[in-house]
This record gives sequence, structure tokens and C-alpha cells, in this order.
Amino acid sequence: MPSTHRAQPGIPRKGRLAISDSRRLAFEVLRRPPIRGCFVQESLHLALDRSGLPDRERRLATELVFGVIRRRRTLDALLADVVNRPFDRIQGDVLCALRLGAYQVVLLDTIPSYAAVAESVQLVRHIGLERATGFVNATLRALERNLAEGFDSGPGAAAVPVDEGRYRRMRRAVLPDPACDPLRYVAEAFSLPDWFVERRSAVADFRELCRLGFWFNARPSLYVRVNPLRLSRDELLARWQLAGVAAEPADHPQGVRLPEGARVSKLPGYREGWFTVQDLSAMGAAPLLAPRPGERVLDLCAAPGGKTTHLAEQMEDRGRVVACDVNLRRLEQVVKQCRRLKLRSVVAAVVDGASAHCPLRSEFDAVLVDAPCSNTGVLARRPEARWRVTPRDIAELSAVQRRLLLWGAECLKPGGRLLYVTCSIEPEENEQVIASALEQRRDLTLIAEEALVPGRPADGGYRALLARRGA
Repeated sequence: MPSTHRAQPGIPRKGRLAISDSRRLAFEVLRRPPIRGCFVQESLHLALDRSGLPDRERRLATELVFGVIRRRRTLDALLADVVNRPFDRIQGDVLCALRLGAYQVVLLDTIPSYAAVAESVQLVRHIGLERATGFVNATLRALERNLAEGFDSGPGAAAVPVDEGRYRRMRRAVLPDPACDPLRYVAEAFSLPDWFVERRSAVADFRELCRLGFWFNARPSLYVRVNPLRLSRDELLARWQLAGVAAEPADHPQGVRLPEGARVSKLPGYREGWFTVQDLSAMGAAPLLAPRPGERVLDLCAAPGGKTTHLAEQMEDRGRVVACDVNLRRLEQVVKQCRRLKLRSVVAAVVDGASAHCPLRSEFDAVLVDAPCSNTGVLARRPEARWRVTPRDIAELSAVQRRLLLWGAECLKPGGRLLYVTCSIEPEENEQVIASALEQRRDLTLIAEEALVPGRPADGGYRALLARRGA
């Protein structure tokens, strides 16, 4: 498809095209494995903080990194249609550049195709792979030629979902026919693992599977939780309005939705501890446990500290919150958050989650077990979870979750409350863990439970409130 775009300022039409800083940063983040134990979000934020990029370039780099990871399977289906060799014979960095280019060509409306193709070629040249430049150029040009004009409103073998109700039209079929193989279409079109789609199909029809696919591939909204010990939500919104920050109240009474691309650390009140970042669904955990001033509360899996600090705020920073985690580096994030929010009731402790026995005593009025999980309810925020987790991992996680929940029960005083939370939508990590604990601990009673459906209205997950009967 020949380009009809006019030359843009800063983009030469002849000679080698300069690589934008945002694309170079995205490429470097994508081609390197994330820091051990971290999600790509942490690696990206670290790279952005070091880069000094302006806001517009930061937003593009973020879009490219998360978009390529979310849509990796879709991108591979698009590339497989035009690549004349097996993927295992393509060097990893070259495949990374192809995915980055394909994402811009097919799934982004805001970037001219010629710029996306040319810069992808320059990326492989930049890292010394001159011999691959012709292959990258030919592949992406072939993909560009397969694009048709306009969009479709529904699924099809030649219709690639972009966002809700919009499917990129292709000149020929690149995906499975949804009429013949609906589950495989959902898996490839929305870039999800086969096992995940098969599990959801047991309780969801094709339309609901597509809705989930759009939700998991959308840019998630960014929320903060107001610190009521510093100011009210109305006061925060009023001060931000004066500063030109277009925020708006969220459904949770402490929640505020930020405009797209907002840099949290640059907002008025960040250093003063007026607010902290927390997803909307996660804001419901601490109020359900309902810690009271003067109580002793245990957060058994505290890092990075969103729920820990919420517990302390709920207690008016009076009493004691013991924040535990197995990872010292991540636990330091909790301490840093508490200092910024000026919370003094939180103390941190490293606890070995691999131990068979709980090292803590039965002295807590309330316990929060925010268990490590598969993250299948938050695949938009943690997109690489869809490629990391397998059904076998879920079985292993379930064993850890059972142990942590029983630990939490050991730490409760008679009459105490325990809240079990995950951001998974897998029964093995949720209802089945609770059922097992109730069978093993006859002194536990289930007070309330809630399965959070992704996109209705926020992230998916699960929470269950238990109580330990008195002596």
C-alpha cells in the first residue's frame, strides 16, 4: 500500500529515518527480560524515569510496550500470514522489532504506516543487525498491503479487534473463522492463551468472551485513593482543578480517576501524601475488613503497600499494622509509601512464605491475606501474566494460598476477622481455597464473599471475609 501521508516535521523523507526516543525505549524494554520477580510495568517505569522523555513521548512508549505484550498472539497471527519462515528461526530482537512495527501498522490509528515500518527497520540497524533490515522492511510492507480500508463492526476471519465494536478490516483472512472455531478465534483475535479461553467458555458464551477480550486489551484507567488523614476528596479535586488537573470522582468514596497519561509523581500533593495509586476494585478490600482504631492488624502479603496503607488510614493511623512480605526489596516499597503518606502505625517484617509453620502469634484482631495469584482478573494491568501462567501454575499457587490462609487463621484472636483477597478469577484460587480452609479450621465462619467480574465495573478478582469464633 503506497504511502499518501505528507512529510511531517522532524521526519526526513530521504535517507535514514531517525528513531524516536519513545520507540527506542519501548524496544529496549521489550527485548530485555523483566527484572526477576517484577512485572514489565516496573521495568518500564524505571526506564521512563531515567529517560527524561516529555509526556507525549512517555505515553507513546507506554502504549507500545503494553500494547505489544497484550496483543502478542494477535501480532504473531498477522505476521505469520506474511513471514516465509518459522518464528523459531527468527532472531529474538528481530521478532521484537516486527511485533512493534505490526502493532503500529495494524492496531494504532495515530501513527503513519511508513514511519512505523521505517523506524522498525532502523531499530534492528541500531543494534547491529544490518542483514535483517531487508527482511523487516519486506515483512512489514507485506502486512501493510494486506490492510483494507475502514473497519468492521463485528468479528470475522479478516477482522482484527481493535477496541469495543471496531475491527480492523484485512484484505484476506488472518484469523480462524469465528463461525467454525469460535474459541480459537477469541484466543488469537484477543491474544489470550487457549487454556484461559477454554476455562471461560464453560461459563460464558461467545459474546461474553469477546467482551472479556476487549476489556483485557483496553488501556486501564488510572485511579488514586485520597488519604483522608490529610484532606477530603472534594478538597483534593478542588486543588487539582485550580492546578489544571482534569480528574474526576470515582465510585469509591476515596477514589479519583485521573486523566489518561497523568504522571502521578508530578501531581500536586504527591510529596505531601495526599493520595496513593490504587485500582478501583482494590479499594474495596480494607473497608470490608473494617479495621478499627487501636486494633492490631496483620497484612500477610503487604507489598507494594496499597492495601496496607488503606488499612492504616481506616484505623485513623491509631493502633498497629504489621506489614509482612517475603521479598525485602518489595517490602521497602511499603515503608517508602508509609513515609510519604505520613503513616506511623505500620511496621514491616520479612516473613518466609516457604515455611510450613507460621512464625507469628495469635494476637491480631484482623488479618488481610492478599494472596499471590495468577492475576487472571487483571490481565489489562499485568499483560504478561497471560503468557507467564499455566494451569499447572494455578495448582501450585493454590497450595501456597491455602497455606497462607491457614497462617492468617493462626494469627487471629478468637473473635477476629480475616479477609482473603486475590486478583484471580480461577475457582481453584478462590472459592476452593476458602472451602478447604473451612474444612480444616472448624473455628472459622464465612461471613461474606464476592467474585468480581472483569469489567463489571472494574478489575476482576475475589474476596472472602471470615471470622474466628470466640473461645
